[in-house]
Amino acid sequence: MQLSETIGVPDVTPLARMKKRAKRAVAQTLKASGLLRLAGASRWRTDRLLVLGYHGVSLEDEHEWDPELFLSARVFASRMDQLRQSRANVLPLDEAVSRLRAGTLPPRAVVLTFDDGFYDFHHTALPILRQYGFPATVYQTTYYSDYQEPICHLAWRYVMWKGRTRALDLSGITGENGHCSLATPEARTAVFFKILDYADRRDLSGRERNDLACRLAAELDVDFDAVRRKRLLTLMTPDEVQDVSRHNVTIELHTHRHRTPRDRQLFLREIDDNSSWIERVTGTKPTHFCYPSGQWHPSFFPWLEERGTVSATTCDVGLATKAGPKYLVPRVIDTMALTPIEFEACIAGPGSVLRRPTF
Repeated sequence: MQLSETIGVPDVTPLARMKKRAKRAVAQTLKASGLLRLAGASRWRTDRLLVLGYHGVSLEDEHEWDPELFLSARVFASRMDQLRQSRANVLPLDEAVSRLRAGTLPPRAVVLTFDDGFYDFHHTALPILRQYGFPATVYQTTYYSDYQEPICHLAWRYVMWKGRTRALDLSGITGENGHCSLATPEARTAVFFKILDYADRRDLSGRERNDLACRLAAELDVDFDAVRRKRLLTLMTPDEVQDVSRHNVTIELHTHRHRTPRDRQLFLREIDDNSSWIERVTGTKPTHFCYPSGQWHPSFFPWLEERGTVSATTCDVGLATKAGPKYLVPRVIDTMALTPIEFEACIAGPGSVLRRPTF
């Protein structure tokens, strides 16, 4: 089994930096002119729902390794404080979707969603959410909840980042000769794909891929036992999922094995395995879905309809509207790169436009 994830190298070209600076300047201008406040109080914003997407909140240094996937606890807490200061109405997902369709959303309506169900949600994010009294939704992928090991593909990347000052001898990993530099994100991505190709060509199981992570850590003198002990990159156990479900958190569908096959029977198996696991653990039947890695296809829509799915969220940027397709609900994915003024603009509404890719 495998849990895939975004592995692209962050875009740090001069053009990208210039565009990011321009978007921040626009947000600052909107705030200084009072337009941001007016937008947040407008009928336009009240008719729209902001769905915020998160993955992990760091236990240690995960946000330094992958600031697109993890937020630091400090930044996450500051986001929740901004929501409170902005008088955002943070709603449970099911209520928010129902009120969106009925046209009865309160001003500055927001939903908080967390993909995958990492252990750090139980350990770090939940106490912060409870401090602010905010409800949330966890889209839980379930295979790795029973198989308590670090997600292998994430572990490969994390271990290479931890050992980035060393050259990697691939002969002990893939059998290839030669040493590879891990000094840059680009170099680590190239090595990752070599390891992934090796594992895929041999159709390695989840345990065998995890063994690769152990060997990789040994080659780079990284303490993988510590990674396991601290439960970095590991999903919540069934008991932890059950616990968070008692604290204003709904557990919803994210497939069992974090994959969306184009074959109907295989797709429905993912949904059914995921659903039965969640219902067994929480006692509640999940009715909302999130596409793993944001990968969706129109062929999925009738299959989701077959299972009575109420909504499906994407990684496509935007605000949800009453007329929007129920299986293509947009979100704003929060990252370490998002500045406080940009986050404020997202709450008000215009920031969702500023977050859209322009090239």
